[in-house]
Amino acid sequence: VDKLLFNAHERKENMDLALEKIGSMIPAEKVRFWIPGQTYGGSLFSWDKGQGRKEKEMPGKETAEHMGRLLRYFEEGNGEFEARDEKTLQTIFSEGFQADMHDLIAVPVKDMDGMICGILECCNTAGGSGTAALLKSMKFSFSMFCRNLKIHMEIGEQRDRDVLTDLYNRNRYERDLKEDLPKHIENLACIYIDVNGLHEINNTEGHDQGDIMLKTVAEEIRNCFATEYLYRTGGDEFIVFLPEKGETKAKLLCGELEKKLSEKGYHISV
Repeated sequence: VDKLLFNAHERKENMDLALEKIGSMIPAEKVRFWIPGQTYGGSLFSWDKGQGRKEKEMPGKETAEHMGRLLRYFEEGNGEFEARDEKTLQTIFSEGFQADMHDLIAVPVKDMDGMICGILECCNTAGGSGTAALLKSMKFSFSMFCRNLKIHMEIGEQRDRDVLTDLYNRNRYERDLKEDLPKHIENLACIYIDVNGLHEINNTEGHDQGDIMLKTVAEEIRNCFATEYLYRTGGDEFIVFLPEKGETKAKLLCGELEKKLSEKGYHISV
């Protein structure tokens, strides 16, 4: 498990294999590792004996409530949660909650600052009293995975961001175009924005004023369009992909953007 987790931040299949390995060692019907919040990506990795391995970017409503209760339990200073009967389960879960769960063993994973960065749990185990100790012995490896994942995400974010505007850059645009955007192909607006007069401002008022212009345009783009697909693809060129909004809404938002920038003395072509 240690070896698999060492580079699981780069190879997600290694996390899947690590959870499967834990499930076979204990043994258990389900093994999950949940990373709460946005600091470490907010992901749920799970292995189910009947369904195999699966990663979800965010857990479903019931699973999120389940993990939220465990998180509150651990934030109160408890070191582990071990329930082998319905009565113990109901100390933090309501009656009938996740009816397919017969027993549960969970441990908190903490980062170098002592903050909870993950929760490792096994459900419906056939193991003995040493199961909790086995999970606890793996906490450091999962903690290092979280640390490596955070660094990996930060480096990737820096690589994908335009330094001046903090929007995504052309590298990210090219990748999203191939990998992420096709899932929205049923209803997707592509908005191309060209800033008018950048060259003239740079020549007459200096590049500092040109930079202010671009930052202002980027800020208003971010305010107008509720989407993650915002890019600066060239000197004065911006692209927005707007999924699931429809043509009428897309045009309305473009008009609002033009109006707000005009009020600030800047003009764009859309």
